[in-house]
Formats: sequence, structure tokens, C-alpha cells
Amino acid sequence: LRGQSFANDILKERYSVDILESIPKNSTPVIEEEIYSTAITACLRHDELGMADQILLSMKKNGLTLNQRSLKGIISEYCRMAMSSSKEEFKIARAAKRLDSGVSLYGIVEPCYITSRARAKAALAMLKAVEVPSPGLLSPVAKACCAAGLWQEARSILRRMHRAAIRELRQDSTTGMIQGKFLSELPRLHRSLMKFCAKGGNITPALNFADDIQFLASRIRQHAKLFRGLSKNEELESGWITLSSRLLMDTPTPENAPETD
Repeated sequence: LRGQSFANDILKERYSVDILESIPKNSTPVIEEEIYSTAITACLRHDELGMADQILLSMKKNGLTLNQRSLKGIISEYCRMAMSSSKEEFKIARAAKRLDSGVSLYGIVEPCYITSRARAKAALAMLKAVEVPSPGLLSPVAKACCAAGLWQEARSILRRMHRAAIRELRQDSTTGMIQGKFLSELPRLHRSLMKFCAKGGNITPALNFADDIQFLASRIRQHAKLFRGLSKNEELESGWITLSSRLLMDTPTPENAPETD
């Protein structure tokens, strides 16, 4: 970051990042936010969390803050690290279960969430600084929270996305089109969250997610009924039904879905 070639050579060798290449020759290197962000992202991509923390601390000391694009990239890397760490924690839990002769090899595996939870919490903390998070950013953070056993945090993000989807639903009614980004992202996210619950045998979070999904599907069906009375567009009506089915596989939904404790 200070224009030292030997340090730049180390970065090139270890992480394939050539910072000085982007700086004009015979000029004094300027420490900018983009340089810090590139270095932090490269460190996280190679799971060098300690080095990334040092660079972030140095950045703060120099009075610089991450821009929105850099924030999103770093959050995505934290989410990837959280899910990767979760897989390793499940492997360790399975291995420990096999070594315990007094316990059946079958049944629920309960990992000890340590590394994955720290990564997921880091992503959550940085998410607060993002001005308008997209569904493509909120979705991996919710998955990372589930992978780390942060069920309430994941549910909070899911409900946030559901509220945004309902707003898209109302906007689509005025145009007659179903094209919201949140509406498109949610079916994939729903499947992922339920898979995480099933993986660890977490019944209560699964019931809570199911309640939220049921409620959203019921709102879509109500919206479809209302629109059916205003429009004779059979193709659009079929689109509403398809969307509701993708969210909930077309199962009956009560008017008010209760929240499971």
C-alpha cells in the first residue's frame, strides 16, 4: 500500500494481486479505498482473515471507509467463508459421533458453531452499512446465518425480503407484470433455508420458516384473487398461481399464519 515492490511481489505470488501495476510509473503511490478493498477481498478469498482484519484496521486509521461496492464484495466473501466453515464443523461432528461407541451412527448431528458463526456475524455487521441491499446480497447472508445456527437473524432477513416482495407485488399490479427481483430470488432461498434446517434436524426454525413462507404465499393468492376480478388476462393469472406454487408447492394456507415460538 506504500508502494513497496517487495510487498507487492509477495501479494502477486500468494494471491495473484498486482496492486502496483495499476499505479502509473514514476508517480507517488496514493493509498486509496479501492486498493485497500482489493487487498481485503483477496485475503478473504484465500481465508486469510487475520491479514484482512489488519488491513481493515489500517484503513480506518487512515480515515478511509469502504464504498458500497467493496462492502458487498467483502460481505459475499464472509458468507462464503461461513458456509465453508459450517461444512467443516459438520464433518468434525460426524467424525466425533463415529468415535463414540455409545452413540448410534444414525440420527441428528449437532455441530459446534464457532468459526462459521464468527464469519456470519461479521457479514451481518457489515450488512448494516449497505444502503440498499439487493436480494442477491441478502440471500447469501440469510444462508450464512442458517449455516452458522443463527436462526433468528436468518428469519429476520427472510421477513425483510418478504416485505420487499409484497411491495413488488403491489407495483406489479399496476403494470400487469410479474418481474420483481425479490419474488424471483425467494423460491431458491426458501429451499436452501429448509435444507439447512433438515441437515441439523432443527425443527423449530423449520416451522418458523414454513409459517413465514405460508403467509407470503397466502398474500400472493389473495392478490391473485383481487387481480382476477379486475382483469381477464388468463396468462397473467396463471403466472400468479405458478409463483405461489413455487413458494409453497400449492398447499392450503390459513388466513393468519401464527408465529411458532
